[in-house]
Amino acid sequence: MSGWQDTFIGRMPGPEFLGLYGTVIALLFAWVRWRVWAADRTLEVAAPDPPEVWDPVDLAFLRGDANEVLRLVVVELVQRGYLEVRQGKFLGMVTSQRIAQADRPPAVEHLGPLRRRVFDFFRDPA
Repeated sequence: MSGWQDTFIGRMPGPEFLGLYGTVIALLFAWVRWRVWAADRTLEVAAPDPPEVWDPVDLAFLRGDANEVLRLVVVELVQRGYLEVRQGKFLGMVTSQRIAQADRPPAVEHLGPLRRRVFDFFRDPA
């Protein structure tokens, strides 16, 4: 025998070698994880304050331009009771859906200009 076969590892039986090999890998993995954790300096940095509250219309505009803003405003007006969804039925089945102003909406003076224009658009069901 010569070279690496004369060493402790070279004469080791298979199962013991695999156990040593697994132990070395586990220790190396643990050491690397500890080094990454120790090098993380973000633990010392204070968390920034959360951003100010955004207007949902601004977020909708960023998400999908004017179409998304209009969808948001229509859904908001339906939820708040200014608009309602009217369903056309034939033989008990829904054939169409239209959005129209509610029969008794809340006071429209509280609506902003955008919401007021959308509300006025649905004077005739669409």
